[in-house]
Amino acid sequence: MLACTGEQPSSSAAKVMAEEARKKVVDLSYLPPPKNDAERESQLNKVVALVAPKLEPTEYRFSGDVDKHSSQSHMLVLRYGHCYRIIGVGSEGIEDLDLALLDSQDVERSRDLSSDRFPQIGVDPELCPNNSSGFRLEVRAYAGSGRYSVAVMQTPAQI
Repeated sequence: MLACTGEQPSSSAAKVMAEEARKKVVDLSYLPPPKNDAERESQLNKVVALVAPKLEPTEYRFSGDVDKHSSQSHMLVLRYGHCYRIIGVGSEGIEDLDLALLDSQDVERSRDLSSDRFPQIGVDPELCPNNSSGFRLEVRAYAGSGRYSVAVMQTPAQI
């Protein structure tokens, strides 16, 4: 379903993702926890600009509430011809926010492994679907509880 080891849908998508991958280690610990929805959305926009400046937004942007060890699910379609990065921000009260992407058979295809409130998937390995397909994005609070926001970014459209 997903190409995760260099099998790219196109050379231009691969080039954009290679450029973005160089920026994958960005220290975001200096950002203060957002205290309200407006601050959280603003912080998500800043994080996206820092870690994925050449990617374009998709129609998918999610927000919600999670308690410790609970999760929320969101459905999305990832399309062939693009590579994707999914970026989240947890509010004040969330110490570790995690993302997992599951296919239509509930098989986990990618997971954020960081222990912070800025989860990202689609960095290493990349998320480049071999065909357009539906997925379930699971947002989980591993430590703490509060509100979250998630943006799904993609490589530019192919011409």
